[in-house]
Amino acid sequence: MFRFTRLGSANGRRLDIRYKDKNHGRYQALFFFIRITIGSIFVYAGLHKIVSPEYFADILYGYDILPDAFINITTIILPFVEVLSGLILITGLLQKPSLLMVNTLLLCFIIMTGFNLLRGHQYDCGCFSFSKQTFASHIYTILVDSMMLAAGIFLFRKKRR
Repeated sequence: MFRFTRLGSANGRRLDIRYKDKNHGRYQALFFFIRITIGSIFVYAGLHKIVSPEYFADILYGYDILPDAFINITTIILPFVEVLSGLILITGLLQKPSLLMVNTLLLCFIIMTGFNLLRGHQYDCGCFSFSKQTFASHIYTILVDSMMLAAGIFLFRKKRR
């Protein structure tokens, strides 16, 4: 249903034409659910890495992408960035910047996991546990991260409007 209203112009000729959506509340609930889910996953994954930094450093060595000089600083900073981005996304205060950070992190995770999968490296991705993973679990990780990235891009595009 379209709603026509006059805007506050002097001659009253401008019209504000907006589409009134009956399902607006349902969409807001969906956006809220996606935002809370992605934010919670990032908080949990970041806290897991903060508790065990030595294991996370071993995983970063296993990726064999970063130079050795950047492993320790990445081990310290990355989990806190994940937790902070997830908390900000959950609270909804700065949704666009947190969505941008979460989407960037997800894209980096997908690229690094895919790169090592192509090279044939068997290692742990470091998301939620510190154990040896198989080829199928790497593909599963890429699929889950890709779905979260798609949801994050969807939220980011909706926030731009």
